[in-house]
Formats: sequence, structure tokens, C-alpha cells
Amino acid sequence: MAMTTIEIPVELRDRINEDARAQGVSAAGFIEQLMDAHDRNRRMQPELHSFWCFLGCGLCLCWLG
Repeated sequence: MAMTTIEIPVELRDRINEDARAQGVSAAGFIEQLMDAHDRNRRMQPELHSFWCFLGCGLCLCWLG
């Protein structure tokens, strides 16, 4: 898989790294898990629209109808 660099705020980078470390995965693995969950939820609930929400607990997916 080809790799690239994206620019994100330092605070978000730190949050991603912290959550990834807690789950025992790399930052890329953590983001991949989020995207996989997002794709699964989108397939299961096609009538809903997904939005990324930044909550105190970290980067989370929220569903708003």
C-alpha cells in the first residue's frame, strides 16, 4: 500500500496517537478501523448521513438523521 502524509492539527494527531496506543495499533491502523466502521455503518443504514464528530473521548463517528 502506498503511503502519504496529511497535515492535521497537532492536538488531533496527539489524540489519534493516544487512542491508537490504547488499542495497541498504529495511528494508520486506528484510522483504518474508523473508516472500516464508518463504511459498515453506512452500508447498514443507507438512509442516514454520517458526520465526523470530535468529542472529548477522541475521534468518533456520529450518525445524524
